Amino acid sequence: MRYRILGVTQVEDDRGAQITVGGPRVRALLTALAQRPEHTTTPDTLIDEVWADDPPQDAPAALQALVGRLRRAIGKDTVTSEAGGYRLRATKDDVDLFVFERLVGQGKAALGHGDATTAADRLREALALWHGPALADLPDRTAATRPEALRQEATRARVDADLRLGRASDVVPELKELTSAHPYDEALHVLLIRALRDAGRGADALAAYEGVRRGLMDGLGADPGPQLRALHAELLNPQQNPQQDPQPEQGQGQEYGQGHGYWQGNGNRNGKGAWAGDTARPQARAGGAAPAGSSGSGDLFRAPRNGNIRPRLNSFVGREPELGAIRSDVQRARLVTLTGPGGSGKTRLAEEAAAGLPQAWLVELAPLDRPEAVPGAVVSALGLRETVLITNEMAVPQDDPVALLVEYCAPRSQLLILDNCEHVIGAAAELAETLLTHCPGLTILATSREPLGVPGELVRPVEPLLPDSARRLFMERASAVRPDADVAFHDSAAVDEICRRLDGLPLAIELAAARLRLLTPRQIADRLDDRFRLLTSGSRTVLPRQQTLRAVVDWSWDLLDERERTVLREASVFAGGWDLAAAEAVCTGPAADLVGALVDKSLIVATPYDGEGDGGGEGGGYGDGYVDGVRLGGMRYRMLETIHEYATERAAEVPELRVAAERRHCAWVRSLVEEAEPLLRSAEQLPWIRRLESELDNIRAALFRAIVAGDEEEGGALVLAMGWFWWLRNFRREGTEWTDLVLRLGAMLDATGPGAPPAPGRPPAVSPGTGAAVGSRPGTRMGSGTGASMGTRTGTTMGARKDAGAGPGEPGEPGKGALPLGARPVSGDALLAELDAVDPVAAFLDAPERDEHPLRGMRMRLRLFHLFMKVDIDSLDGRVDGPMREYIQRVRAVFEKGGPDAARMPGLIWPMASYFLGGADDLRPVMDAAVANCRAYGGEWEIGVTLMFRTHMVVDAPGGMDGVDDDLAELRVLSRRVGDRWMRAQVCSAAGEAAMARSLFDEAKREYEEALRLAFEVGAYAETPFLMARLGEIAHRAGERSRALAALDEASAAAERYGVTDSRAFVRLLRAQIALDDGEVASARELCEQAREDAFQGTPPPQFVAALNWVDALVTTAESGPEHGLRKLFDALREAVDMRCADVVKAGFLDVGAGLLAKLGDHPHAIRLLVAGARWRGGHPRPPRERVQAERTEAAALAALGPVRYESERAKGSDFTTDDALRDLAEALNEHPTAD
Repeated sequence: MRYRILGVTQVEDDRGAQITVGGPRVRALLTALAQRPEHTTTPDTLIDEVWADDPPQDAPAALQALVGRLRRAIGKDTVTSEAGGYRLRATKDDVDLFVFERLVGQGKAALGHGDATTAADRLREALALWHGPALADLPDRTAATRPEALRQEATRARVDADLRLGRASDVVPELKELTSAHPYDEALHVLLIRALRDAGRGADALAAYEGVRRGLMDGLGADPGPQLRALHAELLNPQQNPQQDPQPEQGQGQEYGQGHGYWQGNGNRNGKGAWAGDTARPQARAGGAAPAGSSGSGDLFRAPRNGNIRPRLNSFVGREPELGAIRSDVQRARLVTLTGPGGSGKTRLAEEAAAGLPQAWLVELAPLDRPEAVPGAVVSALGLRETVLITNEMAVPQDDPVALLVEYCAPRSQLLILDNCEHVIGAAAELAETLLTHCPGLTILATSREPLGVPGELVRPVEPLLPDSARRLFMERASAVRPDADVAFHDSAAVDEICRRLDGLPLAIELAAARLRLLTPRQIADRLDDRFRLLTSGSRTVLPRQQTLRAVVDWSWDLLDERERTVLREASVFAGGWDLAAAEAVCTGPAADLVGALVDKSLIVATPYDGEGDGGGEGGGYGDGYVDGVRLGGMRYRMLETIHEYATERAAEVPELRVAAERRHCAWVRSLVEEAEPLLRSAEQLPWIRRLESELDNIRAALFRAIVAGDEEEGGALVLAMGWFWWLRNFRREGTEWTDLVLRLGAMLDATGPGAPPAPGRPPAVSPGTGAAVGSRPGTRMGSGTGASMGTRTGTTMGARKDAGAGPGEPGEPGKGALPLGARPVSGDALLAELDAVDPVAAFLDAPERDEHPLRGMRMRLRLFHLFMKVDIDSLDGRVDGPMREYIQRVRAVFEKGGPDAARMPGLIWPMASYFLGGADDLRPVMDAAVANCRAYGGEWEIGVTLMFRTHMVVDAPGGMDGVDDDLAELRVLSRRVGDRWMRAQVCSAAGEAAMARSLFDEAKREYEEALRLAFEVGAYAETPFLMARLGEIAHRAGERSRALAALDEASAAAERYGVTDSRAFVRLLRAQIALDDGEVASARELCEQAREDAFQGTPPPQFVAALNWVDALVTTAESGPEHGLRKLFDALREAVDMRCADVVKAGFLDVGAGLLAKLGDHPHAIRLLVAGARWRGGHPRPPRERVQAERTEAAALAALGPVRYESERAKGSDFTTDDALRDLAEALNEHPTAD
């Protein structure tokens, strides 16, 4: 493969076909590796170069994820893991940067030996490798300095070679451009003056010297250097310095020479960035001869005439890369078309690209209403009508404008800008082809909402402004309306929202800025749902179609045929984007052809998508590439938000069309999620996860429409199909709220009865607006074509967990791997307000469904799933008595009877309901029944999940760990056979927990590390903070303080990123222990209380509550003495017994209690508790730190009691039950009361 990093990073295979690499982060990683072929690059270096000054909090994990994405793109063996880092398997000859350096060296060597021909060839070949700024994807430009400097050096050497070959006229325009860009580069000025002199333009050469002399004096206060002065002396005294001035080559006497050398900056005229050398453009006729059939009177037009590009009255903001790209385009193609939606700034960009060129002509086609008027408009723009009137010596009939244009343009090198071709597209294309065929020195730069379709056309889409440029444009135009704009309008969030929601379209942004005479930025942003009424204050001097936002889009709409209008209306039901298969499922007619036509007309945006979240709308698309049989690569389509809103309004004009499209959209979404649901738990899960992530906005839209339409069955089916995805990818709060809505809807439908009329004032199911249901709270909207989901403009998100679904490498970059969450779907208007008022728990208890109810099974599964999700994000503490307890019991009763529904998700998790209820029930029989039922009715995944739950339960419950090893052995086999990475991670985690309980910390470390790797691989990011914290705990137990703190820092960052409050609580608890070890008692207390607060935001497991109380007792001891600590410890042990915590947990309480009693001199109680604790560990050793403390306690007791009494007390403690231990501790408390 070949790697191109002299521009935006590209990869070509051995046949020259380009390979899609991915998003900017992946390209940056490849750039960093390609700079060091055959060498290993350390992770720290890669992190620095990929993220520069803004690395993610878990940079190593982010880098690992990026490496995985790069390997999937270019081959897993292409990037290898080496000791100390990563290496790209490539040689220097595979990387254009090093090929460039080699060719430049050869060219300069040839020039030094007087071989100008070879030098020019090698240097042109080298410069042809460039296709943009060097190392363009690296955020820090430092590394690009050297290749950019070498590029300038190569350009100077190539020009020098051309001059030695007598090509002076060719290089003058290029040198003027270069000296303008680098006014203090004396070597370039020397070359320019030499070129002018050698072209026979001595006066111009003297003027050029005077210009550089003045520039150096004014700018630097310096005189020209010796080379310039010597050259000046030659110009002034040609007799003393004889110089054979070569005559200009035929046809090259004009300043702009042959072809289009306006922006010739790198010697690359074929523009393909190929590894081969330059391919020249067709030459102009020798001597500028007139076309065949002409009498040669074209000489009348040879007087120099300036172009007609007019200066603008306002500034041009941004677009620097686009300007450079367009100037490069017209070097390698004679017809370049800028395409884009109305208001994207095509005209202004073309004018700016041509600014300063005396032979650039703008032809405005927008005012034309007849295609046949196009040639005449070009004639008028070039001023040829006036010329004809003056000379009246034309060789062609004056009523043949095309022939007139050919005769005029044939001998000239000039740039023609055909502006706004879309409404006369056929005539513009025909004229362009004719002129380009007969006029070899002509270049055409066209602007249009669709390509011209002429052979050889290079199409460059004009993208929306980047956020920074959009904001600059808004503020500059705001300053024109309000000179105090910078001070008066400091609401940067509102300005950013305006620019984002207006899609970065310059015209729309300027229209919004004009509204600042009346409104603040926040008021404008809040009114953008009605943008077509709002943005109506354009300049009076522009065309009417540019004075309002609606008129801009109307212009495009009017150019569509009826079939294209129908598809645009139908496509407005999509949210966030879609692929071709979705369009074929939802739209009528030949979707591929019609969507393609709308792409050509710039009403739909098509973006290549690699399945990694860097494509269109930050979503995903599927077309060409497959992984495990699932489409991943291809094109993804979306509408800009303004176009989407317009299309939605147009769809509302045909209600039956809109309703039918929505039905097909819901059917397509349901088919997709139901196909994906079982595969999310298989070895094929990764591509299916990415596919659902790419369609999240569409799934939300379908769910919302089902709910507001009162379609409980549709909504329930979608929720159940999406449930596991929500759990796995940490959209748990969102999943809980959608489930809650469907349950509320069912309760409301039961209350009103089937077929009951809507309540008075209830709105229609779906509004004709942006796709949101009527009833949305003010400020809440359904996501449109921009990729936004149903969310509020104030940033409210559905779900407390942040960046759910975002990749570890790029959190917060929506789909560069990060996925937006919807806002809470419940809102306060009409139907949704009624749902807010419904209590589904009370409704079920008051009137449970009869067995024959058609939706009873679905509703029970939804209730169980809702409880399962709810406990993870909210606290059930204090609400499991009374109605809630009865509700949980009834739900559990449906599934504990067994059967097929209890052997699939979510029914198989019914034993968790017993955990929700609390109490002292032994869960082992419950779990045994669940496992047996799944063996009878479920598949391997279902059996594995219930085995896994049983393993965790046994490890955490009293009575030892009988059967755990057998379950783990079976789980390892099942999980590998099923292939589900989440299950494999959970098996490793369960094995780690078992090893922790047995104090086998090295084994636990290995299991947790593998679980962490698998969790990252499958994207179960909510699981990762706990695993990181466990690794930190193991390091702490091993006395590796720095490593423990580093692991906890990483865990804390992950917990914050993904909003996992229970893991954050665990991290704080571990930090409290470390602070206590360090003697920082106040800090330990603060961390302990923060951990408690975090934990009870959800429903913490008993094991964690016990650990929290254990640390609390230690902190209390440090604060107030052993008597107070002993009291806390007694209460904590009693609660642990009530919660049925594991014996090893209770043993830890006894060890601490023994240590406290030893400090109080109560050695009999101490040794009894210590012996009991050792027995409760089931023969497994204490952890090292606890073992040291226990040995001290034993030694102190032996010394104080003597051998006989010591053995007697040990014998008493060896048979202690939990009741005995509590009774013994109570006696000790009575003997050692606290002072208060």
